Amino acid sequence: MDEQLATAIPGDTSPDVWRKQMRSLRAMTPVQRLHIWEALNEQLAVLEEQAVRRRHPDWGDREVTYELIALRHGRGLADAARSVEAGHIS
Repeated sequence: MDEQLATAIPGDTSPDVWRKQMRSLRAMTPVQRLHIWEALNEQLAVLEEQAVRRRHPDWGDREVTYELIALRHGRGLADAARSVEAGHIS
């Protein structure tokens, strides 16, 4: 097995299962792989929002949205968005 591939195998997955998974992915069309990627990203976004809400149960939707912006794109962008919304464009 290629050494680079060996380091990519998750610790809880056998090399044989990993090879089968990779073969299945290679057999898919780019559109099929894109649909899988899209679904995983949507699931991640839901989990990320749930985590923020668990950490800050007193926050409303707006605060949660700003925190998600900060996590995904950086605190600077979240602060800028907050300023724009408040009418303090700098």
